Amino acid sequence: MNLVISGIFLDKIPLYMAILIPTLVLITTSLALVLITIFLPKFRYSWLIGTIGALISVISTFLWQLKVPLTFSLPTWQPISVLPFYPSWLADGYSWSYAISLTTFGLAFMTSSVIRKQSKSLDWAGVLFIISIGLLAVTSNNPLTLVIAWTALDFSELIILLNTLESKRSEEIIVFFSLHLGSVFFLLWSCIISISSGSAMDFRSLPNNAGIYMLIAAGLRLGILPLQFSINEMNIKREVVTSLRLISAASALTLLTRIPISSIPANVQTNLLFLTGLFSIIGGWIWLVSPDEYSGLQFWILSLGSLALSAFLYGNSIGSVAWGTAMILSGGLLLLYSSRSKRNNWLLFFGFLGFSALPFSLTASVWLRQSNISGLLIIPHVLAHSLILAGYVRHAFRHQSETDLNSESPWMQVIYIVGLSTLPILIIITGLWGWFGARIFGIWWIGAATIGFSVFIFYFYRAINNLIKAFNSQFSYIKLPSFISAIYWTIYVFFQKIIKLLTTILEGDGGILWSIVLLVLFISLISQIAH
Repeated sequence: MNLVISGIFLDKIPLYMAILIPTLVLITTSLALVLITIFLPKFRYSWLIGTIGALISVISTFLWQLKVPLTFSLPTWQPISVLPFYPSWLADGYSWSYAISLTTFGLAFMTSSVIRKQSKSLDWAGVLFIISIGLLAVTSNNPLTLVIAWTALDFSELIILLNTLESKRSEEIIVFFSLHLGSVFFLLWSCIISISSGSAMDFRSLPNNAGIYMLIAAGLRLGILPLQFSINEMNIKREVVTSLRLISAASALTLLTRIPISSIPANVQTNLLFLTGLFSIIGGWIWLVSPDEYSGLQFWILSLGSLALSAFLYGNSIGSVAWGTAMILSGGLLLLYSSRSKRNNWLLFFGFLGFSALPFSLTASVWLRQSNISGLLIIPHVLAHSLILAGYVRHAFRHQSETDLNSESPWMQVIYIVGLSTLPILIIITGLWGWFGARIFGIWWIGAATIGFSVFIFYFYRAINNLIKAFNSQFSYIKLPSFISAIYWTIYVFFQKIIKLLTTILEGDGGILWSIVLLVLFISLISQIAH
């Protein structure tokens, strides 16, 4: 009897801990790196510790495949009558593809940092910690868990940006932060609608009018309203902020795998497909003409994120995940491969292959449709895909290496290339194994057509760009990004004045009375939601 009980207990340990093992490993590693930096500043093996931690997280994420799907929930919070919800995580084919992409990106980041002279252990700790939060986000099994993960990511990004940009631009950072908080608000609002209609607070029982708010939340995090500062303006290594933005985008796209398409009205789906086509073309073009891949990163995220949204709206959740995974793997490879040599540029070929939509590639499933919406709406997305492919090739050829790789010691060169190779290897693996989108032939002729059109765009890029510049010179007063920023800045100033007014009231003679009134209103609101 004791043996049976022991066997059952030992069998249960990996089942409920497997989801959290990569997260716990990365948090422990990042904490160790911080403590070493503080108490042992001359310690020489910090990089090795960070790399081993990243490698263990990759291996432990691969082990999820032994028992997928996996679920894990924290104990019910008390009192249940006030908050009958609790954090829960799910590892399935969708979340596994995002999780393995994030952990592999972390390993590639650590190994490629071996040749970055200014790289510090605190940077490594920050990236590994951010990835650990990203894992909690992509495996979230209910809106409450995702809200907590998003908030943690937002505050992490706020701290990093405040420490990297000039103090005079702090208000712009606050605007960026408020955009992300706005996405949290829309996610919470969809939860309130779900609860008020008698549904449970989970992704599987959303009412028809709640899904649209979740889509707005995801769109805000993907950068529909991009800011006007670039990574090149920052005072620290660009790879750190690059990692944060890719992880934040992945945490938004994972929401698309949980929203039932039935919660989006059919007429709204058609309108949203038109908008995603527009945003994907705008993002793809700006990505193409950007001076380098770092300046165009937010538009890389915007364009591929829009394509992921379009796949979801066509009822193709697998294609949505494929776009998101390619954004991390192919984009991460291009951004981390900062010291290049001609003999190692074959790495970028696999990055290109990763989002080419060719048969049996990672993105072979992206053009499949599971809805009755007109297929003509796919044309703008095909055009945007060609722009993104052409931009990828352009940045691959135009990149100026930060350091001469051949001048580094042989062992550093080997570690650098082997570490970066983990991203192309995973691109090949996810095209053939491990999740719902593996071994799919897809619609091959669309992938071939986009590649052919991207070659045309690449070779005639200068002529096309000159035409665009001539148009802009005639209509120089029309600047869409600046116009959008001006609108959002006006809204920000308006709310700033409201907050100052409330602060003045609460700090005045009747501040205590007003505080009690607001507290009573807040408690009443929470009670109504709970009921």
